[in-house]
Amino acid sequence: MKTLKEALENSCQNYQIQDEFGNAKMSLYSATEGVQLAFLDVHRKSQNWARNIEGPTLEIHFCQQGRMEQEYNGAFAYLDAGECCAFIRTGSQTVYDFPLEHYKGMVLILDLNTSSEWMDSVLDRHRFSPQALASLLKGENGFFLFKDAAVLVHCFKSMFNSPEENRLSLWRLNILNILFFIGTHLNSQGTEERVYVTAAQSALAKEISAYMAANMDSHWTLDDLAKQFSISKSSLQDLFKKVYGTSVHAYRRMQRMQKAALQLSMTNKSIAEIAAQAGYDSQSKFSRAFKDVMDQTPLQYRRGQNLHESQVDLDAVILDSADLNLDF
Repeated sequence: MKTLKEALENSCQNYQIQDEFGNAKMSLYSATEGVQLAFLDVHRKSQNWARNIEGPTLEIHFCQQGRMEQEYNGAFAYLDAGECCAFIRTGSQTVYDFPLEHYKGMVLILDLNTSSEWMDSVLDRHRFSPQALASLLKGENGFFLFKDAAVLVHCFKSMFNSPEENRLSLWRLNILNILFFIGTHLNSQGTEERVYVTAAQSALAKEISAYMAANMDSHWTLDDLAKQFSISKSSLQDLFKKVYGTSVHAYRRMQRMQKAALQLSMTNKSIAEIAAQAGYDSQSKFSRAFKDVMDQTPLQYRRGQNLHESQVDLDAVILDSADLNLDF
């Protein structure tokens, strides 16, 4: 009989991609039949993930850092750090968008065409099975955001930090807790009011972001930017708060740090040289700003790109940069 560690290692697939648009890493595990866990570490605007599960799935996301965008019925919803969301996924591929080009999180993926006897033996399948939760979510238009769910956050953080020798058992225990909480919450709460962004608003924000990236070294003001796109300054600030979760100036700094991150990972330029190109006359000031945005010092970030830091020490599968589909 396999040990839990052997079962875990045999169930793991590690993927990494890096090109001029940034990088993405994913560690994908099979917790049991029909249940997968994916750990995401992304530094790019979007990533196309190809799925190896046929049919619909229930996805439960936890954002540890950054921001994720999801489109539903022509509108967009956002998942911020410390938040969880649940939704139904169909189709063979999907694109996740990351407005801040920086995201760390976890997704619990449950195959709606597969029944798990071990779940049903613990939880009432009529209330807490993935299929039962999917039915409840359909009443919420297929998407639900949990903004202040300390129980969910605790469960996901526990899975991030599970000791290796007990990891698989702790994951399964937390998966049961997650399903129980979501089922109880969806059965007891009323319709939740959520702030959505229209497709037109999202497109305008991304157009402005692209302009800012192309003119990163130019000296412009908020008034200049608002005039360029025929929008009031207050509307511009409100738009960025909705789409990017931050102010225009904070987003501009984030863009500079993302550009610096690409140089750290794809060139041999010194940190001092990259700091100067980012507009900093002091390497120490640049390092503080970089850590504030990326949660790592420039040196830590550069070292991390040269060493795939997975949850289990397995050889990573390095994909060709032209292939942007990561199978899961």
